[in-house]
Amino acid sequence: MNKKITLLLSLMLFCTFVWADFTPQGKLLFKEDFGGNDSVDVRVSQDPIESMSSAYSQALTDEWTTMSSSHYIVTKSGYCNGDTTESNEPQNRFSQWHIQDDHTFPDDYERGYLLEIDATGVEHDVFYSVNIGNVCAGAKLQFSAWAVNVYTYYMNDYVNAVAPNLLFAVYDAVEDTIIASYETGELPVDDSDQTVEAWQTSAPWSQYGFDFIMPVGVDSIRLAIQNNTSGDPGNDFALDDIEIRIVIPQTTVLGPAAICESDSSQLVADFDNSENLFAEPLEYQWYFSQNENFDEVLDWDVVGSSDTLTILNMAEDNAGWYIVQV
Repeated sequence: MNKKITLLLSLMLFCTFVWADFTPQGKLLFKEDFGGNDSVDVRVSQDPIESMSSAYSQALTDEWTTMSSSHYIVTKSGYCNGDTTESNEPQNRFSQWHIQDDHTFPDDYERGYLLEIDATGVEHDVFYSVNIGNVCAGAKLQFSAWAVNVYTYYMNDYVNAVAPNLLFAVYDAVEDTIIASYETGELPVDDSDQTVEAWQTSAPWSQYGFDFIMPVGVDSIRLAIQNNTSGDPGNDFALDDIEIRIVIPQTTVLGPAAICESDSSQLVADFDNSENLFAEPLEYQWYFSQNENFDEVLDWDVVGSSDTLTILNMAEDNAGWYIVQV
């Protein structure tokens, strides 16, 4: 009886032929997590965010009264908008804002930085803007960011605070024409704790995002984030983990997981280009290795260059890992 030989399959899709790591959401083109991911990093960053508007000043300490309208802070734990110092009597310690945690805390105890903003109160105020180049024309991209209203329910109910409402806009970086935009709507106040002590907890983050398609002939974009809300009190929020990714269409490999020795078979790369996001004809490249370490790409042998890979007279030397690059 012929022995069965196992094939181990994996898939990689690239907009350009560059090896990189991927997530289920697609290739990461841009990420702003504001840094601070090392445990030795200071609690409050002293480095300015280059993409922040010059109309905003950076607070370099989280002591009370250092933040006010048109200020931002980059910190591992949110600003305390009130006197919560040990010198104050416990019953008098108070803050209008939640002591906000980094978006990934407590899963990540290293506590990276978050961006916290005391908005200007000027409607349509663009406070963050960044250019992203070398983007594939015609590609489907995904924007996402985490945001939270840092005002406590207790104070919001007391002063009827203004809720921030953010607009994420993507522009052609050369022509300065808008490609796509998305509005979060009013960022809600956390009502899970309606007591005066609610500031001692972190309000839950929410992720906002949308897909858009890069116009033909455009290969660089400008991402602008603006606050559609005017007025105060309130209008205070935090942002974390801003990302732009290429949306990866579904790809499957059709074929057996095992082939009997001396038999022949085919592996077929079934790539879903039904939305015509990538120009035809598509190019394929099959790689083979008996080493499952995907990082050592140079150890892989090219074994095919079409959507179908034919394996003839299967032998032990053919057993291993197969990767298709589209």
